[in-house]
Amino acid sequence: MSFARLPFLEAFSDVSGGNKKLPQSEFSKQGELPVIDQGQQLIGGYTNDDSFRFSSADLPVIVFGDHTKAMKFVDFPFAMGADGIKVLKPAPRLDAKFAYHFLCQAPIPDAGYSRHFKFLKEISVPAPPLSEQRRIAAILDKADDLRAKRRAALAELDGLAQSIFHAHFGDPIENPRGYPVKHLIDLVDSKRPISYGILMPGPDQEVGVKYVRVTDMKSGGVDLTGIRKTTYAISNSYRRSLLRAGDLLMSIRGHVGRFAVIPMDLDGANITQDSARLALREASTLFVRECLRSPGFQRWMEKRTKGVAVRGINLGDVKLMPVITPPREAQDAFASMVSAIDVSRLLHR
Repeated sequence: MSFARLPFLEAFSDVSGGNKKLPQSEFSKQGELPVIDQGQQLIGGYTNDDSFRFSSADLPVIVFGDHTKAMKFVDFPFAMGADGIKVLKPAPRLDAKFAYHFLCQAPIPDAGYSRHFKFLKEISVPAPPLSEQRRIAAILDKADDLRAKRRAALAELDGLAQSIFHAHFGDPIENPRGYPVKHLIDLVDSKRPISYGILMPGPDQEVGVKYVRVTDMKSGGVDLTGIRKTTYAISNSYRRSLLRAGDLLMSIRGHVGRFAVIPMDLDGANITQDSARLALREASTLFVRECLRSPGFQRWMEKRTKGVAVRGINLGDVKLMPVITPPREAQDAFASMVSAIDVSRLLHR
């Protein structure tokens, strides 16, 4: 079934003007009035100054982050953050929730930290009968609620693994139980040393060698849905970084300190220059993963992470990471518990 479509400028009014905007430096952690900015979180901060209250249109409205592409449905009183947001009011022919869900999936090109509203203005919006819009919006609201519950469950599982680690072994940097400490380089297979991967994997290939990017590393594992392929020739030039099932991957550029255990589906795959392969041999992979994910080790890495535009940690520092080495039986017992948590995490995902 096809419906009439409205040009963007007929579907939405830009009602951003006529309101005071609060600089981020003046955000408070608590207050009477939430501040909506272009960050990924719904609420960026608070203020008690009612003169900043948004007042140029009736609620609800949709707030768009011009730089970040963040899309927010706002049906409560708020103040506008100072930079980079557009407040949109749907036309009477559109249900506000339906319009919001449509904009959330609109194909907006990624222009980095440039402005994106110019792309948004080029789209058209379907306008089925209001009753149909509300029916669709209700279904998508339920889907959003389910996703939120899944995300909360995943966060709980992530925290559970770390809680068990801390209870059994303590802070690995402070090492209160006095375990022996070895450099990470001494725990990996000497025939498969710590290595980063492909510098320029090229366009995605229909047939080729799979490779893992930092964006594919999620919740201690690898999200296979976005895996790309490079040519055999490029991969063969970086044979030093080929993966085997059970290897541990660590991000070393951009988002430093993400970790992923390689599944059987990626045996023989490769990696990019933004991550390092850890072919552990003298320690449990899951034990080392949780050790390096601990807050103490994340702080250790942060102190050694350098750069402005693209931050990264030197491979030499990675090799010298001071990893505690409890008895292998204790590591394996802990790994069994974490493996069960990983299975639950996979089911939730």
